Amino acid sequence: EVLRGPQGTLFGSGAMGGAIRMITNEPDPYAFESFGEAILSTTEHGGAGYELRAMLNAPSPDNRSAVRAVAYYRDLDGWIDNTFLDHKDVNNDEIGGLRLSGSWTDQDRLSIIGRFIHQNRASDGSKIDEGKPSWTQQQEVEEPNSDEWSLANLELNYSFDWGSLISTTAWIDRIADNRLDNSAFYKAVLFPIFVPPPDTTVSSVTRSDLAQFTQEFRLFSSSDDKLNWLLGL
Repeated sequence: EVLRGPQGTLFGSGAMGGAIRMITNEPDPYAFESFGEAILSTTEHGGAGYELRAMLNAPSPDNRSAVRAVAYYRDLDGWIDNTFLDHKDVNNDEIGGLRLSGSWTDQDRLSIIGRFIHQNRASDGSKIDEGKPSWTQQQEVEEPNSDEWSLANLELNYSFDWGSLISTTAWIDRIADNRLDNSAFYKAVLFPIFVPPPDTTVSSVTRSDLAQFTQEFRLFSSSDDKLNWLLGL
């Protein structure tokens, strides 16, 4: 769902320019479902790749609760060659993830849904060198990168005769690692008097480590009156 900005009232100060919501399918308490998919692909200037996805939805006999599980894995070959290190297809993309959700309702006023998502992505490189042969780079140091995160969420929804109260609790834990080759820059800036520059490599490693807890309450009316209201904390 794409929402135009500003969206600060419902989504906080970080959504002044708008928000893109990724809304996943909720567990279905009325139907058993399963799904599987396998995809084979080939990449121009690269090689073969594949993707696997599976889904299972299982309701309870009384139709008050259900669980839903989704798993996926993708391995795509790259198309950029590092001619300096003689490494092929360095911008490969490998990603795997799991999404679990469970729901329960009293079939009257209260409903509860919990979600857990985990994803891990890794690649050996990403960019090309402009002005060099097409689809190549000349990095002197490998530039692997990875991004792994987990998200847990619990949502409670209670309906009154005049409106609803929603409580949502979330926790996210994310670690992203990147390595960049700075050899050419340091040789040009720090060693201009050496011809040729010293045979050395310089790289920088960065890590982004995020752990964030969020709690939100929303109380709002839902009537046919001319005036409706919303309170959030």
